[in-house]
Amino acid sequence: MIEWPLSYKDIFTFLGTQPPRGILISGPPGTGKTQLAMAICGEITEKGVPFYRLNGPEIVSSLSGQSEEKLRKFFEEVKEAAPAVVFIDELDSIAGKRE
Repeated sequence: MIEWPLSYKDIFTFLGTQPPRGILISGPPGTGKTQLAMAICGEITEKGVPFYRLNGPEIVSSLSGQSEEKLRKFFEEVKEAAPAVVFIDELDSIAGKRE
């Protein structure tokens, strides 16, 4: 699902559909979500596609506006390298739990 839009763009154009722009892997702790993302990283980088990892706790800051600035810089860098794969680990530390 991640490789096809990067490797086979013509198929999506031929079918007249938009390729998926992202996936969300969710589940309880310890189920291998990060390991799956790292396996994808290995496959994608072999094809020359940059892989960016954003670790949620590293972004969170107690100073007003600093977290937003870090996120802005991160996504500006990713945008320059597009197409790229972005992996956001421990997303719950950035966005609180919603029930």
